[in-house]
Amino acid sequence: MDTLSDKVTVCIPTINSALTLNAVLESIAVQQILHLNVLIYDNGSVDGTPEMIRKQIENKWWKFIEIKLLETTERSGGRVLNIPFMRHRLALEAETEYIFFLDADVMIPPLALETVFNEFENRKYIGMLGIRYEPMHDHVTMGATFMKTEVARKIKWTLTTDACECLNCIKDLQGLGLLSEYHPYLTARHIKFI
Repeated sequence: MDTLSDKVTVCIPTINSALTLNAVLESIAVQQILHLNVLIYDNGSVDGTPEMIRKQIENKWWKFIEIKLLETTERSGGRVLNIPFMRHRLALEAETEYIFFLDADVMIPPLALETVFNEFENRKYIGMLGIRYEPMHDHVTMGATFMKTEVARKIKWTLTTDACECLNCIKDLQGLGLLSEYHPYLTARHIKFI
């Protein structure tokens, strides 16, 4: 019987996230899903982020999560485009049916992954289910977002002069005949607002 850890990979893009990443990883670990896959792509951090992650992997620091680190020593995708570039690379590397994109400064509440997975499965018409974490945004931000891996691989993950990557992602989803929605009651915490 498949477990949630067989179906979902948490994908985290990082650039200089040493000060926030441990709190984010702890919020993933308290989901208490044994052997949950966490895929981190570090895009040229200079603050010790990849070294910290490698040490945690080596010392088996996190009890419930299995971390894999991908990294480059220089920022790929350009200064502005590196976050969308990392999302694209993470989608290509994920080996599970679903991806949960999580920014390196966004903490999720307990049971969030199981709750989002169940809600997503009940809404076959959506391509992306986000967790609201900044009420001033009027669209689904990518900071805590659940989607099928095959759909994530079809997204262009680009920034344009007229829209951010989130709005471009939603436009791509609409082109695939899918919608994006927020979870009806879950709330994540953006570390800068704690």
